[in-house]
Amino acid sequence: MAFHISTLLKRVPADLAICQPAASESEIDHFLSTRKRYATDPAKALPEEDKIRAFRLLKGARRYAEIGTFDKFNLRYVMDLLDPAATIVDVDIAENPPARSRLESEKPSGQTYHCIIGDSSSTETRDAVLAAVGTDPFDAVFIDANHVATYVMTDFALYGELVSPNGYVFFHDVKWEGGENNKGVADAIDVLQRFVPVYQVLTGEPVTHWYRPLNRKPNNWGGIAIIRGEDLHNAF
Repeated sequence: MAFHISTLLKRVPADLAICQPAASESEIDHFLSTRKRYATDPAKALPEEDKIRAFRLLKGARRYAEIGTFDKFNLRYVMDLLDPAATIVDVDIAENPPARSRLESEKPSGQTYHCIIGDSSSTETRDAVLAAVGTDPFDAVFIDANHVATYVMTDFALYGELVSPNGYVFFHDVKWEGGENNKGVADAIDVLQRFVPVYQVLTGEPVTHWYRPLNRKPNNWGGIAIIRGEDLHNAF
């Protein structure tokens, strides 16, 4: 059957229009060239159109935090989108010296980079972030650490709520509904969307309001969810 998305789901704010067009050839080439430098197996480095489209919103952002960064690839990719003088915070539970060394050697010279090693779900790690960069709100926060629902909700509470009214919170793998013993990212988003609008960018689809996967694939990965800072602050 042909799948059609309701017009109701496709009614999204005007600022998300930048995420609508398919990834261009140049965007894909840049994404892949960056990813291959950080991949343990470059042959398996694939384009992620959902990221390419969603992260157009990062263009010119000055304060960016990424939660869950082990291979450092995504950080390096977004550095080229951020303001040349941006402040960047990297939070991960584990060190990755080779990837961090490469990232620091490639970082645009005007940007300031802070690496915080710690459990993102602890207030001590969140406090270390604020100690490093101050309490000014972030223009964007990308949540991509532990994908179990309770961790996603906690990362949102500790970091997502630090975003400015003009900023964005991004979540990765929003189609994942968990495994046998744990609920996943989709379950956390399902709770949040009851209180604040959540939009999504899926490869091959228009930007829409977030909705649960409509099939029962066991490993339903991918997708970027977006909460607008304006909507978040209005909800508060």
